[in-house]
Amino acid sequence: MEFCRVQREGHLLVVTLDRPQVRNALHRAASDELDRVWTQYETDPELRVAILTGAGDKAFSAGYDMREPSATAADQQGLAFLAHRHPRGLGALTLRYDMPKPLIAAVNGFALGGGFELALACDIIVAAEHAEFGLPEPRVGRMALEGGIHRLARSMPLKAAMGLLLTGRRISAPDAYRTGLVNEVVALVPPTMARALASVDQVEGVNAFSERRAPKWSGR
Repeated sequence: MEFCRVQREGHLLVVTLDRPQVRNALHRAASDELDRVWTQYETDPELRVAILTGAGDKAFSAGYDMREPSATAADQQGLAFLAHRHPRGLGALTLRYDMPKPLIAAVNGFALGGGFELALACDIIVAAEHAEFGLPEPRVGRMALEGGIHRLARSMPLKAAMGLLLTGRRISAPDAYRTGLVNEVVALVPPTMARALASVDQVEGVNAFSERRAPKWSGR
């Protein structure tokens, strides 16, 4: 992989956006690569849960890479995102509405614009204490067109969502947790919680419950 790192740990897939030089912003080639990753995740019966995170501790993702030559040219007409938009959205995820398996966003820095929409496209958001979220598009006369508008309004109280959508202001991880946008705030991510979801002990716990017996923990 050129633009992301993919690690497989048993039933868990960890996908790390690996473009820290541009704050993990994504262009079309990166989205094409991620499309292959998500397709593999969807079709592999041994994979049960995936974590999406970003390299480094500064940014989860800054969204679209506007410094790409194609984006710069298209931006003259205000169409930068169209120059490298994948049919399934940013990271081949924001418009991927048929993902059959759970995704956890491990946000270890700021998630802005399309980066915030990437996190919103996941089922669970776990954020580092210093993480920040925001949709700055209104400040430059644009809109969050990668699913951010409807997902945000469904993820937190409507008035709070409208405040973010209309002002472009940022929200801290603790405040996002208080509004219900974030599931958990932790010191470091990816979270051990996600690994537990894919562990041998998790399977044993479910089996023991269904069989009405005490679980036999293995620590794996």
